Amino acid sequence: MKIKKKICMEEQNKEVVRVSDEGIVFIDYLLADYTILVNLIASNNCILLFDSEEAFNSLNELIQPFINDRCSYELAIYVKKFIAEQYAQQVSTNSL
Repeated sequence: MKIKKKICMEEQNKEVVRVSDEGIVFIDYLLADYTILVNLIASNNCILLFDSEEAFNSLNELIQPFINDRCSYELAIYVKKFIAEQYAQQVSTNSL
């Protein structure tokens, strides 16, 4: 699946985070961990690009125990919501 996403002016300075089908996180083609991802999401400083629906599902499954152990309830809800919104936005953009 080709990923085409137009990035608006306010998003140009944000980190582009790619999520592979296995739920692996990459920033600038380098492997990143969930701590970095959660920090970027909390600071509203990233854009998520998913390779496929499987990437979205894998990330949700694998990040769940991490955020339950290391994040407050409010932050956990925010991270889950952010991931879902980014995926929904990508799906709606790709279907146009």
